[in-house]
Amino acid sequence: LKATLASLEGELRACNDELDAHDRRCRSQHERLAASFSPDWAAYHRGLLHLLHYAEHNLRNLGDANRKLNNTYAVVTVDKNVSDSELKRLLTDAAGVHQALADIYRYRTTLRLDWNISARMPSSWMEQLEEFGLAVPVRANVWNWFQAYESWLNQAGSALSALRSAALEELLCVEASLAAHAQNRTTPPPAPTPSTVPDNYPTLLPGEERPIQTKLNWWDSFQTAAGPVASTLRFSIAFAIVAAAIWFTLPTTWIDWLTSEGWRDVDWANLLQSIDVSGWIDGFRR
Repeated sequence: LKATLASLEGELRACNDELDAHDRRCRSQHERLAASFSPDWAAYHRGLLHLLHYAEHNLRNLGDANRKLNNTYAVVTVDKNVSDSELKRLLTDAAGVHQALADIYRYRTTLRLDWNISARMPSSWMEQLEEFGLAVPVRANVWNWFQAYESWLNQAGSALSALRSAALEELLCVEASLAAHAQNRTTPPPAPTPSTVPDNYPTLLPGEERPIQTKLNWWDSFQTAAGPVASTLRFSIAFAIVAAAIWFTLPTTWIDWLTSEGWRDVDWANLLQSIDVSGWIDGFRR
């Protein structure tokens, strides 16, 4: 199974690389085409590319931070007991989600959308992103924070998804229009005012995703009896406790008999034949 997954991942990477190379060729050719008409069209086309880049990378960074947090939450709560070190780890990853959200809401006022992009959006950018009010996750509010952060996450994700769709649709329409003008040897109308994005914003390239934990540590495995080793160890310890409890609750005459050599005189074959195993099974079923 591991070999099959590795092979499929390799094929997927090859397909993605081919698609990325194709997109780069298309964008480069249309960028040169836009520049051949006027600097304004080149600036407008470049503004659309930057806008699409901004939306895609913020979406990817936000989703990856949330994926990391969900993984950590699942791991640290699997045994129904969160230790101090696990809580610190959970707070660190929660702070990562908070930072990703804060960056999106912080730059909402510096993102300038052109008229065509605004017309494609379901509502204005400022209406989709209200003033950011999610508290920083700390030890005192972490569990309440988990109940509140998803609404902020969904709001930001929905706004960025709408922005990405609008930017991609406008980009493809502009490129098709410029290509038609070039083929027909006509002059396009004046270019709209380009969109502008913040100078600095988070980016997350493929392969730079936050690492997640795919296996439980030995203590969590023991607590949850995950895997054959942990299950065997847990059963052995439980059996030893039960055996010790039975031993110390036996009458003293039984203990003296077991510790003496009287058990050697027992006819074990007849004793085993006399045991009503079916009665035990019926009792166990009941």
